[in-house]
Amino acid sequence: MPWPFSKKNQPDPPEGSSAPEHSTVDSSSKASSALYERIHETRPAPLDVPYLLPKDSDEINRLDFQHHLLRAMLKGNTTVPLTHPISSILDVGSGTGIWGSEMAQDFPEAQIVGIDLQEVQRPDKPENYMFVQCNLLDGIPFPNNYFDFVHMRFLINAIPKAMWPTVIQTLFQVTRPGGTIELIEAGGDPYRPGGWACTRMYEAVIQVAAFRGIDPREMYNLGNHCKQAGFTQIQTRKIEAPIGRWSGRAGTMLATDMTEGMKSFKEPIQKIVGYTAWQFDDLTDQVVREWEEYHSTYTCVIYTAQKPLTDTYR
Repeated sequence: MPWPFSKKNQPDPPEGSSAPEHSTVDSSSKASSALYERIHETRPAPLDVPYLLPKDSDEINRLDFQHHLLRAMLKGNTTVPLTHPISSILDVGSGTGIWGSEMAQDFPEAQIVGIDLQEVQRPDKPENYMFVQCNLLDGIPFPNNYFDFVHMRFLINAIPKAMWPTVIQTLFQVTRPGGTIELIEAGGDPYRPGGWACTRMYEAVIQVAAFRGIDPREMYNLGNHCKQAGFTQIQTRKIEAPIGRWSGRAGTMLATDMTEGMKSFKEPIQKIVGYTAWQFDDLTDQVVREWEEYHSTYTCVIYTAQKPLTDTYR
């Protein structure tokens, strides 16, 4: 019989706001930084930022693996047809830098810039790729109307719900008139179809995210944020990616990535939700079994949008 889901008291995530403070995350997130570091005491997480996952060699390897998986799913590094001359590309939340490095090779005449909290050194970094260390929540240190193409993916677990309008507005500012953005996110839905284990794992992750003011379900509101920021020609594409050995090589690769991703949540789920290590491991094993039993899928949402040619935002 399944063990009961633990429901402990937790703070509610902050309500969304059209004009949140631009310079920092909310005070409750700052106050929880020390506690969250203790939660991740065996796998370091960035301090004073709401990012949920650790930053260590295991996570770096997982992110590179995830990049190759996503590139195979999308049949390329972007869904945007970059046919016009491209002089500058921004990779927001560059992670290991692998996407930016590959784009630098594909566009040798363009300047590729990756921004993140810290740089991961790559031996294969092209000369036209540059890393700039910054906190996206504090703004981007580039002039308005600078980049032809802005790319951001899988930051739904890094940006508080209340900060999304400001983040998208920041992307709008640095995009050139006529330029394009691409946002790729996942994690806002449980695995579907699925059983009790898939539901409980999803609920546990949502509870941990709420502790940091994050709501993965906000990925479905990014199109609205793009519209409010001033973007036009907003397109939404939803991918239901099969997960598990039942769907072949791609599904097996995705299952590997998701299994490692779940392990990254083990310590915070233990501390915040109240599961024991055994309960978490048992739940993870059951989730993997349900992928095979239910032929589950994992939802990914892609947004593309353009800054109007007539816009001269200053």
